[in-house]
Amino acid sequence: MEDHLYTYLTAQAAITGIVGTSPNSRIWPQQVPQGTNLPALSFTTVAVQHGEHMTAATGLAASTIQIDSWATTYAAAKSLASAVRGELMAYTAAAGALGGEDIRRVTLENETDTYEQTADGSGLGTHRISQDYVFWHAETVPTF
Repeated sequence: MEDHLYTYLTAQAAITGIVGTSPNSRIWPQQVPQGTNLPALSFTTVAVQHGEHMTAATGLAASTIQIDSWATTYAAAKSLASAVRGELMAYTAAAGALGGEDIRRVTLENETDTYEQTADGSGLGTHRISQDYVFWHAETVPTF
């Protein structure tokens, strides 16, 4: 799922206009490397719920993915988060549209604004907007 999300995000002009285009885009899995120019995005899977009913798996999963928008100003972080939201909210795609994933629905479940001061307390810190998206998608049903 994460590889497909990266492919999708790096293909959206509203996002790449802010974080650059591949192969030099500033979109990273799990964390933004230290020293990276901002603004930038990072994303990580925080939970996956595999659907089940009484006797078997349903073939539907809900993956919660946190997408963090990082910037040196609050306005820039909010702008990047807004661009991400515009591309993902209520997104659906038939199999293959998001790099082969069958996405049934994407919803924004939570958004949090934070500020991280530099380690030594001097200089400008970093603004971060964390958004938790739930991707409802088809998955292969395991055989038992």
